[in-house]
This record gives sequence, structure tokens and C-alpha cells, in this order.
Amino acid sequence: MQDTSSCGLFYPGTWAVIIIGWVFVDHLNNQRETRKEIRARVDQIQTWIMEIADDATSYHTSDRDLSAERKLKSQIARTTKAISSLNLMIDSSLPYLAFQFRNSISLHNFDTPDHKALSLTDEIIENIAGAAQDLIDALENTYTKKYHLSTADTIKSIFSRVLFRK
Repeated sequence: MQDTSSCGLFYPGTWAVIIIGWVFVDHLNNQRETRKEIRARVDQIQTWIMEIADDATSYHTSDRDLSAERKLKSQIARTTKAISSLNLMIDSSLPYLAFQFRNSISLHNFDTPDHKALSLTDEIIENIAGAAQDLIDALENTYTKKYHLSTADTIKSIFSRVLFRK
């Protein structure tokens, strides 16, 4: 009769499978956490974009307000910096769309003594809403392209990163 109590403890193949499995699961967990953090950041930036568009509409439809100008400038700077710091630059249109959004707010009738209150149907107001929506859509599409691959692409990506440390 054979002693089977320690039969599998010293087989290198068993340990190799355990270690590879652990590395694989650890990698998937890290990837999921990164994806969740970036998703939260994208959601926050989208909220900021909507707030900026609302504040810009209020600014452009009322008399000149220097504190509103300063607030909009700082909100725009914070948001464009957050967009550029995201690891989503696979879509080169994001910096351009952020630039277009900023220009839709600040290029005309902004930070000037000639400021006048506009109607809600004015082209500037419509451009702000359109640029905000374009930027939000681009953020969402870029996130989706980067983090929601097909199953085959996901597995291929994981193995290439784990094996080749890209």
C-alpha cells in the first residue's frame, strides 16, 4: 500500500498551476479595480462638464458677472486637466473636444466689457450645449473602447500583459 498523504505536495506542476492561477486572478482583480477607478473619474468629469455647461448658460444669459467668469475659468481648467490626466488618450479627439468646449464658452461674449445677456436660443448657448454633449460622448466612447473589449480580446490582452509585461 502506498502512502498518499503527501503525494501532490511536491509536484512542481501543481505549484506552477497554483502560482500561474494566482498571478492571473491577481492581474484580473487589479485590472477591474483600475477600470472602476477610471469609471468613477469619467463619471465625475461628465458631471463637471454638465455643471460647467449650466453655469456657462447662466453666465451668458445674464449680465456680466466677474465672479462667475472666474468660477468658469477655474472649472474649465480643472476639467481639462482631469481629462488630460486620464489614461484614455487612445482617442486623439478628446483634447480637441475639450478645447472646443472651452472655446464654446469663452471665445465670444466672455471676459469682455462688451458682454451682453443672450437669449437661450442664441447660437453661443447652442454651441455650449453641443460641445458639452460631444465631449461627454467622446469620453464615454473612449472608455468603452478601452475597457469593454470582446472576451477574446480581453483574454489576449491579459496574457500578453502577464507574459510580456507590456
